[in-house]
Amino acid sequence: YEVAFVGSVDDYQYDDTTKSVDMTVSGRLIDVVSGKVLKAASASATSTKGMKGEEAVLALDAARNSGEKLMMVLAPLSSSPTPVSPVVKKKKKSNDSAWVIGTLLLGIGLGIGFSSSGGGGSTVIDNPPLPPTH
Repeated sequence: YEVAFVGSVDDYQYDDTTKSVDMTVSGRLIDVVSGKVLKAASASATSTKGMKGEEAVLALDAARNSGEKLMMVLAPLSSSPTPVSPVVKKKKKSNDSAWVIGTLLLGIGLGIGFSSSGGGGSTVIDNPPLPPTH
């Protein structure tokens, strides 16, 4: 790969009164050869208003929303993607590690976005070196 992505969750807040999650994420595109930061950005988002569910579900929604905003800055598409409605599953047990799940989903979403954005991969096939001749 010629470019690497480094991202982080900079702020995470769950408001029990409003049943919402606020999340701020940041990301950098780095040239693998030189180590130079090619582009950097941050984005904030809140879970969808009126959405029902436990903190983990709201965290996933906030991660998705902030990840989409971040991707539009770092690797904009020529056309707008169609938004996908989140699927809410009922869970019996509370999950206190919602920010971990949100971070993982954000990383996966960003990875999928970069891998499908035509990031300029090489057309050369990397084969192992030929054996020595005597």
